Amino acid sequence: VFRQADFAASTGRFPAYYEGKWLMVEFMRGWIMAVEMDENGDFVGMERFLPGENFSSAIDMQFNPAGDLYVLEYGSAWFRGNENAQIKRIEYNGGNRRPVVQAGADRLAGALPLSVQLNADGTIDYDEDDLTYTWTVVADNGYNESFRGPSPALSLQEEGVYTVTLMVEDAAGNSNEKSFEIMAGNAAPEVDLVIAEGNQSFFFPESPLSYRIEVADNEDGTAIAPEAIAINFDYTPEGYDPIAIAQNHRASEEWILYAQGKELIDDNDCLSCHRLDVSSIGPSYQQVAEKYPGSPEEKDMLAQRIIAGSVGLWGEHAMSAHPDLPPREARLMVDYILSLDDAAVTRDPLPLAGTYVPKVPAGENGKGGYLLRAAYTDQGAGSLPALTAEKIIALRNPVLNVENHDVAAGTLLTTTPGRSFNVVEDGGFIGYKQLDFTGIGTLVIHAEAPSRSAAAGGVIEVRLGGADGQLIGTTEAIQPVEIDFRAELGKLRQAWEANGKKGPEPGFRQVREMFRPEFIIPVGDVSGRQDVFFVVRNPEAKTGQILVQLQDIEFRQEQPAMR
Repeated sequence: VFRQADFAASTGRFPAYYEGKWLMVEFMRGWIMAVEMDENGDFVGMERFLPGENFSSAIDMQFNPAGDLYVLEYGSAWFRGNENAQIKRIEYNGGNRRPVVQAGADRLAGALPLSVQLNADGTIDYDEDDLTYTWTVVADNGYNESFRGPSPALSLQEEGVYTVTLMVEDAAGNSNEKSFEIMAGNAAPEVDLVIAEGNQSFFFPESPLSYRIEVADNEDGTAIAPEAIAINFDYTPEGYDPIAIAQNHRASEEWILYAQGKELIDDNDCLSCHRLDVSSIGPSYQQVAEKYPGSPEEKDMLAQRIIAGSVGLWGEHAMSAHPDLPPREARLMVDYILSLDDAAVTRDPLPLAGTYVPKVPAGENGKGGYLLRAAYTDQGAGSLPALTAEKIIALRNPVLNVENHDVAAGTLLTTTPGRSFNVVEDGGFIGYKQLDFTGIGTLVIHAEAPSRSAAAGGVIEVRLGGADGQLIGTTEAIQPVEIDFRAELGKLRQAWEANGKKGPEPGFRQVREMFRPEFIIPVGDVSGRQDVFFVVRNPEAKTGQILVQLQDIEFRQEQPAMR
């Protein structure tokens, strides 16, 4: 319980807002609550203390004489030496704030002599004070120099690992610093992966891709053994974002395919009871992967156990429930865990150049994408460690999610009673940047003007370069249509019962698929990468009225059929 009187001499004690509040830590959930009580000690209310901070199994906390709060974090796993076991110090600053420092360089490694441009890009001071920048660069080879200013130039002549520290001080004397390392004497490899023939944006099953991979290293040369180059061409199931994975540059040691499931496990409390390869309170993830072959039914069962909890399956300890975890995220976590049993599976190595035919793995729905990746780790140089470089090409599914557009105007996403993406003004649009039209014959737009939403309808223009750019096609008028979905569902179910109830019972999704409008736009001679915009027009629509509901947009390779 915090009392200001306990720190009467402190200038940095917590504010009076926390006077008399009980700071309560929860071991499993990673939070601290500030609990307010009345004069009788009865509960009044509580709120998160530092809601943006996660405390990894905090087990104790204590104020020091200056009024700073120290939090002891036990770490992720029970009865193990945890790498993330630590002590955090939380100090309060009610006055002038210290600068927030960012430090970087245009090159973090290179051959000698190495010229580097340091930069403090991103450094900010929330009080808008004048700032002083001091750089210190030191290395074991005896180098020790200081520089002033936000972006000094650095010239390194000797091999070594140089530690660069930027200290930024404001006018009030408050300072902060950040450090990073520069490796001089070993240049990072250069890896290039090129699709020579095939679409650069989209994954089409069974459609061949002609590719080539080139790797060079300043120290290792160009005669690099092919077997030293890691090449992974992998399907990414629905739910994974190949673009985000490519931008984050996953390390070669990770299964790129299951990166999102791993991140979800890291972000939840799973590591409190489970480890990758050793037993803790619960089994290791590798033990789970070895036990379950990974059929769709088993994956659904395991995902449900994560959500609902279980007891007695691997011992006397219960696995806590996670009722707020969406089923899709629980399934991604299961996919990652069960993938660990595939780590020992060897695949025929791919050549550095050739033709690759992407396929949809058995059991997948084909709504995913593809990741093409090449990586090389060099042999180091002298006393310097090895460096890794990679290139990843992300091929997205040709059916675009309209919610994942790059730019938009005049649109509205509603989630009640169902999820729908609507254009709500004349000239409203969504746009996608730099999509490859190589080999594309038609665009297929699924959209409707639901009468239940009093939609006005309209036409959809397909334009290149901008919302007012080159027009390549226009849909026919999308008219408001009223369909009695319940009546149509009744007909389907009657037919299903008359057929002996074979197969799954029909639902509203099947009815909607039956009546889903489809508009086909030939793309003509459009090729190469283009910014493409889908603009809805209806000048008669009222202000704020829904024009059309966009469902998805598909890029198809085949040419349009004659009608």
